[in-house]
Amino acid sequence: MLRVNGLYKKYDDFEAIKNVNLYIPKGVVYGLIGSNGAGKTTLLKTVTGIFEKDRGSVALNEKEIYENVEAKKKIFFIADNPYFYPGYTVKDMAKFLQISI
Repeated sequence: MLRVNGLYKKYDDFEAIKNVNLYIPKGVVYGLIGSNGAGKTTLLKTVTGIFEKDRGSVALNEKEIYENVEAKKKIFFIADNPYFYPGYTVKDMAKFLQISI
């Protein structure tokens, strides 16, 4: 289960993410759709801990990923143009990165 509460991310004076709240139950798949520059990648990179959040919380199975190393190991981001070997699946990349999915 993923829970995001009051998430903010700024670049200088620009608020790229402003007060995002999200709940995704275990076993459910969601899609994130938006125009180019809408903040989809920034949101995902902030939720997964690649980018530092400015405010808010991100919890995976009730454990804050910014404070819990074990929780952070279980959440990751794979871009649409990953720099991995051609033909790798998401599962292959997760195994390569030693992430349990």
